[in-house]
Amino acid sequence: MAFKWKDKKDIWKGEGIYFVTFAVSGRQRLLGSLVRILKDQSYTPARPSDQLEPKQLEGRWNVEKYGEHTATVRKSQLGFLIADDLQNIEKRHPGYELCGKMIMENHLHAVIWVHDDGGKSIKQWVHGFRMGITKLA
Repeated sequence: MAFKWKDKKDIWKGEGIYFVTFAVSGRQRLLGSLVRILKDQSYTPARPSDQLEPKQLEGRWNVEKYGEHTATVRKSQLGFLIADDLQNIEKRHPGYELCGKMIMENHLHAVIWVHDDGGKSIKQWVHGFRMGITKLA
């Protein structure tokens, strides 16, 4: 299949890969906190005012490559709930596939591949997801 840009009127409709961003009102850090990863794989708050609960972070970090700038976001309870909800998108919306997500302190990004929109535009999913996040918060 040859590559073709969608017409402006069809940008939010049909099959496609969509990049969406959701920002917390007032940029409040409700989704997690930034932490620095140390050489021994332990972590410390990136900001002295942040409090961390003793909880292991997921993943591995290349501290040798990035040195003191190695950091990640330790998700809050709300951040974990949102991540879980995104992970299960295919169960609630057949035809939708989560290709990637990044939850930051005050916003999140998701890449959604819509194989079959079932007659609904991705805008409708975005609106519903936003309403769901608001209820969770």
